Amino acid sequence: MSEPAGLLIEAHISASRLASFFGRSVAYGNGRALVGHVLCQWADFCNGSLVIDHDPASDTLFIAWILNELTTDAVDVMWPVLETLAREMEPAAMASGNISSLLGSVCYETVHIENNTLIRSEEEETPQGEMEHLWGRAMAFWGIGDGMDPEAAEAIDASFFLCDALQAEWPNYVRWRDEERQAQIAAATEADPLCLVDDVYYWDGQVVERHGSPPRDIPFPGADPMTFREAAGFYVDKNHVWQRRLVDATWEYVPVEGAVGADFGYLDDSVSSLFWTDQRRIYAKVEGEIVVLPDVDASEFRKYGQIFGTDGKSVFYNAVRLPLRADRLKTDEFFIWDDEKVFYWDLEVPLSGASFRILSRDGRQFRIADAARELVLTESFDMTTGRTNRTIRPDDA
Repeated sequence: MSEPAGLLIEAHISASRLASFFGRSVAYGNGRALVGHVLCQWADFCNGSLVIDHDPASDTLFIAWILNELTTDAVDVMWPVLETLAREMEPAAMASGNISSLLGSVCYETVHIENNTLIRSEEEETPQGEMEHLWGRAMAFWGIGDGMDPEAAEAIDASFFLCDALQAEWPNYVRWRDEERQAQIAAATEADPLCLVDDVYYWDGQVVERHGSPPRDIPFPGADPMTFREAAGFYVDKNHVWQRRLVDATWEYVPVEGAVGADFGYLDDSVSSLFWTDQRRIYAKVEGEIVVLPDVDASEFRKYGQIFGTDGKSVFYNAVRLPLRADRLKTDEFFIWDDEKVFYWDLEVPLSGASFRILSRDGRQFRIADAARELVLTESFDMTTGRTNRTIRPDDA
């Protein structure tokens, strides 16, 4: 089943037993590693796709690992970790979770811990309430909180997706990671290359992506194998951010001019973000390529509402500068307005901002109004063209 999916589980474990769990050794790769180092490495390379949260007040551990592609062996590396967790929990403590499609529409496998034993089943169904609860918690960590589990709402502002104990372990993990990477780089050969991330490999001074079938090597010019990683949907190292571009019918990786990979990431640490930053400049995507927002100071720029951004002087949807007054802004849903103009995403709506209001919403259809008239805005997706269509008409209801 080649589709996005998640492994989500809640377990009851005290802070002291959690610390012991993180210090246990498990089989990993061709050797062994501490559980804490394994989880830190997944967070390091998953870029927001892994959450390890612990609430000491309720002794509740929450794990959410979101996979871009679920295959039969994709989560095999997690089972030794969960088996170790089962052994560290109190005998009477329990855990419950599942592997399911994105947002929990289909459950592929249930996961339980009882009597210090990990139990997996492809036959058992997960109660819908539990599914919604677990996915609600997961989505809240990435700032997608509308209608989600209220217990997870506070997680929307989390600065990082690891619990305090793992954050404290991070410096030790970095030392371990760098020592491991140096040894692996030294041993890499063309016959036995080092996989850096995804389908990107290193040997003999080269960093390349194995692409297509039969595979073709796409080089990353000047890449540093020690710091090469995936960050916020892009490949980066300490000096570069690369984007893939089709040149003369051939894919190439091209550095984004001036972008600093060491500090590159989502503006607000959220995978739902439409903006990126390297702490110097702000970036957005236009037709699949990353571009710099002109005349914007990264230190002053912030997310506004769900999909907009502002530096206090200009207002942006993606890379589009909207003709709005930054000091008179309001937003709701995907609308943004000032005293004069109203926009839905980057579409100008023919209503006055001074009296604009949203009357109702039914899916992607909105009834909207100002003091003079009422309109209906409808959004639809064209499967043939792959484009989103938006129409505005008078409200005749």
